[in-house]
Amino acid sequence: MEKKEDKIKEKVNVDALFLGPKSENHKYFKETLNFLMDEHIHWRRDFHPDDKPVISVWEQHETNFEATLERTTNALLELSSKLKTSSMPWFSARYLGHMNSDTLMAANLAYMATILYNPNNCAYEGAPATTALEIEVGKQFAKMLGYDPEKAWGHITTDGTIANYEGLWVARNLKSIPLAIKAVKPELVEGLDDWQLLNMSTGKILDLVSQVKDAGGLDAALSSRHRDAEWQAGQVAGTTVETLLMD
Repeated sequence: MEKKEDKIKEKVNVDALFLGPKSENHKYFKETLNFLMDEHIHWRRDFHPDDKPVISVWEQHETNFEATLERTTNALLELSSKLKTSSMPWFSARYLGHMNSDTLMAANLAYMATILYNPNNCAYEGAPATTALEIEVGKQFAKMLGYDPEKAWGHITTDGTIANYEGLWVARNLKSIPLAIKAVKPELVEGLDDWQLLNMSTGKILDLVSQVKDAGGLDAALSSRHRDAEWQAGQVAGTTVETLLMD
């Protein structure tokens, strides 16, 4: 009898992951989408099933109700027409004009399913399901990049641009930590000049943070790092203003 672990190790068929250039996998896509939509509909119906319907059958047959649905349909048809006539064919091997490419069926289906639940990961109580998933993804990325999943931390951003900005922000802050430690616990970085401190690896910096924390000097180091960051920002701002005045 074939074990579940053996199936997982089987080679993935890439053709089964995408809708396909000619929508070859449309049957699976539509059936799965309908299933996910039904799941959500049943979830709403099963939430306090004793509650009376808010929208009555009588209201659904009113003229303005039907007219509103008709306007909605017209707007969606117009959107569909614009998307079909103006969108780029990322899915086709004939189009290689941009960094975009076709997207996974699993990603598309998951996106359409999740948006119905409207989770807000700004707070756990606003999205208990997707917050747990966000933590899980953060640990997966940490493991993939060589960090300890039980110690690492991360979150999902809204897009790649914000992720890049946050990456630069974190890197800037991380690079300032060794200099801050030198100011409050110089014995921990004895023999290292500023150039060496600014070029320490991420792992060594995080190890230093743990050492400072154990020594009880973390708050002082963070305060020193904050002052360094403010000074750097002031230098940049001053240079910018000076340049503008000269221009």
